[in-house]
Amino acid sequence: MAAIASSRATRLFDVPTRGMTEGGAPQQGAWLSLSGRGIVELSLVSGFTRPQDGGGPEGRSTYPVGELMCAALDAGVSELILAVGGSATMDAGLGLLQALGAICTVAGAPLERMCTAADLSRLDAIDLGPAQERLGRTKLSVAVDVQNPLCGEQGSARVYGLQKGATAQTIPAFEAGFEALVGLLGCPADVPGDGAAGGVGYGVRAGLGATLIPGASLVSELIGLPQACAESSVVITGEGCYDDQTQWGKVAWEVGRMAQTSQSRCALVAGQIRRSEEALQNDPFERHISLSDSALQNRPMATEDDLRRAGARLATALFPE
Repeated sequence: MAAIASSRATRLFDVPTRGMTEGGAPQQGAWLSLSGRGIVELSLVSGFTRPQDGGGPEGRSTYPVGELMCAALDAGVSELILAVGGSATMDAGLGLLQALGAICTVAGAPLERMCTAADLSRLDAIDLGPAQERLGRTKLSVAVDVQNPLCGEQGSARVYGLQKGATAQTIPAFEAGFEALVGLLGCPADVPGDGAAGGVGYGVRAGLGATLIPGASLVSELIGLPQACAESSVVITGEGCYDDQTQWGKVAWEVGRMAQTSQSRCALVAGQIRRSEEALQNDPFERHISLSDSALQNRPMATEDDLRRAGARLATALFPE
């Protein structure tokens, strides 16, 4: 949202929400208004940017994301865009569906507390009617930055579970939860992007009829990135960890491909680079700079000086004369 807000005429509306864990501290979220469209960013209230309670992803929920969506709907937006990158959750959007009005039944009774990922395998039934009625005729799109399916070897739990705090021992339980939800909703999980944000792609698509769209392409269009690349001789992008997941539709890859189309030189700065030499030679980037090669070996976060040194290294590599 920050990138869009800095480049377009927008309005930001603050919204108080619950924490993403049961009993967690309330938090402040926001949604963005742009020409009749509402944009909600999942990571603001259910992402790694939020304080963690020390628990695992099984106890986290997208419920506060649903609260932001409700606020945008109350304002009368004609289209709602849910951006789902950077999630810390693996509840397949169950919490946000509940916040919109869905009734989740466990052991024969509706859940009174906030739904979490641990509830996926416990559900007897889910009544989506109230949530669908809440959405009404508002067009709903989910901006995803990956193309992973919900289940399987390339699915959400196996590919992204560890980085969200799951373990090798708990990943099968998350996979089973996803499969249980698919069985309950009766909608095949066969659309690329269903596994985005711990299964939010699937939950919102199957539960509310949302359309999955490439997030990087959407943001690029809204901020005028294609034109900026076409007018630039050098484009620099970055990512926390550049690995094989990047090419599944993440922002850095989209920027690199766009620069190629514009015949601009493109370089990547990453906290870590975890790709083979062969892969690096066949990607869209002319140069790669890894902060962990030197400055960050003993520190988890880059400083302004680290980035300045990386910029100097990059300038020398791109313009050796």
